[in-house]
Amino acid sequence: MGGLILLLPSSSIFPANDLAADYRMYLPMIGFAACIGILLQRVRMVYLAPVFLMLVCLSFVRTATWRTEESLWADAVRKAPEKIRPKIQLARAMEPARGLEILEQARKIAPDDPQISSEEGRVYLSTGNPGQALVEFGRALALNSRSADAFNNRGAALLALNQRDAAVQDFERALALDPCQFNARLNLGHLGVPVPMAPQCKFTEEQKSALRRHRLP
Repeated sequence: MGGLILLLPSSSIFPANDLAADYRMYLPMIGFAACIGILLQRVRMVYLAPVFLMLVCLSFVRTATWRTEESLWADAVRKAPEKIRPKIQLARAMEPARGLEILEQARKIAPDDPQISSEEGRVYLSTGNPGQALVEFGRALALNSRSADAFNNRGAALLALNQRDAAVQDFERALALDPCQFNARLNLGHLGVPVPMAPQCKFTEEQKSALRRHRLP
């Protein structure tokens, strides 16, 4: 009963975003392990040896899977090939060229998902290709014209292309949609552009420190 109660808050009534959600079982296993222990008291040890060896092997397999971000998300992609989020996370864990291949696979599954274009734009921008990044960020914005993140991303690509005025306009549009969009606020601070007050925003201490360096409200 204790295991079931601890499992309820993250039960499968609310589907997981991906199959790398083993953490759901961390607390419930306190109850389930105790229950299994009580039941095993009635079993002779000779019958438990094969079970013990099987669990040891499973532990090694799961440890290898969780060893790196790439191996973890590759496992999630294998188990849920039609889901987008594991592919995006796997692309982030891989070197850029291979990451772009994974993202193109994701695009074939969901051609109208703006997250894929945003992630491709991020990869292009980080590898010194702002022109192609601008194309992808523009596509993401076309798919979701009310996204503050998309405006901020396009602004970053424009800034990398030395189009300062256009970049400022995009950063300001991002803040108009979401006054708490941290990156847009910080980017405007870098450019010396006045930023409106946003006392309602709950930034982390690290973010507040970064904003204070630019004397931003």
